Amino acid sequence: MSRRFLTRHRVKELAQERDWSMTSLAYRSGIDTTTVRKIYQDPHYEGMYSTWARLAKAFDIPLSELVFEDPQFEAEQQEEEEDQKRTVPAAPPSVRRRAGVRKDKGLSLTN
Repeated sequence: MSRRFLTRHRVKELAQERDWSMTSLAYRSGIDTTTVRKIYQDPHYEGMYSTWARLAKAFDIPLSELVFEDPQFEAEQQEEEEDQKRTVPAAPPSVRRRAGVRKDKGLSLTN
């Protein structure tokens, strides 16, 4: 199993506690507003270390309080993977053929 989505962050929660908007957080941390929006929308967003370090500095907290392991999400991921293994693959799409008989153009070695 991939370790990719096992972390969770508290960016949105911390910003709301401080009554900071996305724009305000972007300004305080020096991160692009688009990135902040993506982080707000996905609590399992994968960012670069420098992004998380800037956000932790803006909130004046250690990085470990901002990003942490999420055992609940890990359990949900394992369940989804098991469900996918049990799912029967769909039948391939049928091949559509033209109606009628294809006529040979009559290429012959003897004339």
